[in-house]
Amino acid sequence: MAQSALFADVLAHQLSFKHCLQLWLAWGQQIVAHSDDDRALLFSLMAQRQGRIEPRVVKRRPKPMPLLMKSREEARAEIRANGHTKKLK
Repeated sequence: MAQSALFADVLAHQLSFKHCLQLWLAWGQQIVAHSDDDRALLFSLMAQRQGRIEPRVVKRRPKPMPLLMKSREEARAEIRANGHTKKLK
């Protein structure tokens, strides 16, 4: 995608792999004469869609261990004194 964007002199997020695949399959099913209109259709960019901004982060998933909410030294001292907590089911 990055190489295609560089070749087309556009930003990578302006290209749509899904759109390209759909066009390629549709173009392959029909034997289309290679006119300028057909090439323009293949190189058309995805429209800027309003409200389609997604954060590039991974959502925190539940873990089997609780979060460490105090300093590591305090947690170690508590484990030395009381042992590890029993696993709750």
